[in-house]
Amino acid sequence: MSLDTSLQQFMLPSFANGKSQGNSQNPYLACLIDPANNAVRIPDEYSNQTALYCSRSFYDVYGNTGVGTAAGDIGKFSFMIRPVIGSLTAPPANAQVTRVSHTSVWPTTNFSQVLTYESFNDPNTVTLIGSSGANGLVREIRPVAMSAWFQYTAPQITLGGHVACALTDGNTNNYFPNPPSMAGLPLQEYRMLSTLPNSYNGKIIDGCYGFYKPFDAEDIIFQNAHEPYNSYTDYGVGHTYPALIISGQVMSTSGTYAGVIGRIQVDIVFEYVTFSRIVESFPSPVNPPLLWNARQALQNVRTCMSNDEHESFFRKVLNAGKTLLGKVAPIAGTTLGTIIGGPGGAALGRTLGTAVANAVNKKAVNNNGNVTSNSSVPKAMVVKKQTRKIKRKPRRQ
Repeated sequence: MSLDTSLQQFMLPSFANGKSQGNSQNPYLACLIDPANNAVRIPDEYSNQTALYCSRSFYDVYGNTGVGTAAGDIGKFSFMIRPVIGSLTAPPANAQVTRVSHTSVWPTTNFSQVLTYESFNDPNTVTLIGSSGANGLVREIRPVAMSAWFQYTAPQITLGGHVACALTDGNTNNYFPNPPSMAGLPLQEYRMLSTLPNSYNGKIIDGCYGFYKPFDAEDIIFQNAHEPYNSYTDYGVGHTYPALIISGQVMSTSGTYAGVIGRIQVDIVFEYVTFSRIVESFPSPVNPPLLWNARQALQNVRTCMSNDEHESFFRKVLNAGKTLLGKVAPIAGTTLGTIIGGPGGAALGRTLGTAVANAVNKKAVNNNGNVTSNSSVPKAMVVKKQTRKIKRKPRRQ
């Protein structure tokens, strides 16, 4: 085994007990933008053994038909999705999904009445937290990634409308779960939601897709799920993470439409610490450059888009992340090496970082025998196709 090969194996993190589809040099970046098909741990400095939980839930979408709702508000809907498992109070004080009730009067300010909204926990909240914060699988937990996918399913001939989607910070979305003393922004209105930076606004038939990304260091810190918060009356995670809000309005040419107009699929990947041996835990990968690479790749991109856009968006972001990783790895290795071991550590760190960059840019042979640039197979292992020459006998005169 060559020095470069051994260094590559040492630097590249192990994402055991996870899943990944496609060809990405940064599995964490792939998980952030597409958690439905990728599930990995956060590659930060945390090195304890952890387990993964992939949550998936579905919610029907109805346009508001509440008695007393103003004519201009008929058909409106709004959902807020948070990367939390929920809490044990009823209704949950920190719910995973909150939506405006379609049978209540549409709120024009904030959610100041309990009957105005409906809250939902993760389907496995009790298993994860336990009863009254005891005997659950989870000791500490943090979200890795989350996505919300709205698909329009109602008739397109007689119905139309608008939909907006945005990722909001914890302070902005905190009004949504019914704090009576806060007026808050009316983000249940798609017109207001579409004015937020990096939001999406489009035709309801096009649907929308949005994904979560951590805004600061606190959003990737493990939270204790077994200590009561909220005046010692609730169990669960009390941290207010960034949240996805999807708001819109369906409009009918033949009066009020009371049926289901669409469906929202919510996928969340959680990383958690457990004392149980029922689930298998693995050491969390320690590779901060992959974390930095993902943040750089997503720094200036919008997190919400139409359904037609999001698949091509995946490819563009992963290609950008690959380019950044090749540039950042040697610099990051030098910086970390200097912190740990001074000038000598800097030299070793740059060598390790360069090995990672080389692994990203190595060429290999695909199933068709063609040379590609998406694998770390050394050039010496590339076998060229052999062509057989056939000698023809001269014709008789």
